[in-house]
Amino acid sequence: MANEQIPIKTKLKLKKFYKRCRICKSKTKLEFHHLIPNGNHSKGNIIRLCHNCHFKLHQVYDEQVRTRIKIEVTKIKQDLRKSKEHKSKHIDHNKVIEAEIKRQVQLVHDKFADLKKQIKKELNIS
Repeated sequence: MANEQIPIKTKLKLKKFYKRCRICKSKTKLEFHHLIPNGNHSKGNIIRLCHNCHFKLHQVYDEQVRTRIKIEVTKIKQDLRKSKEHKSKHIDHNKVIEAEIKRQVQLVHDKFADLKKQIKKELNIS
């Protein structure tokens, strides 16, 4: 689904590790999915999904992520405005951003786990 190009060497290595869909365990029409979009192509950031699960995941996930990101960006902007208004409080903005990125990565991992359960339930897979 993502238009990211995974290097052929990386694909070959990952195909050895992931031979089934991580959600429904199918062996057919497998595709690669980045847990963190535009992230690296490492084994920890890429999973394999069958076409159907990958499509469903993106339908649900993309909309939820867009909404969540809009909310988080708004919160960060509000927090930054507040911190600028209170000049007596010096906040290291890099640490704030770094902490937010870590929190967002955890949200992505948590959301994937939730979506995996939801898709399994929809497909009646235990």
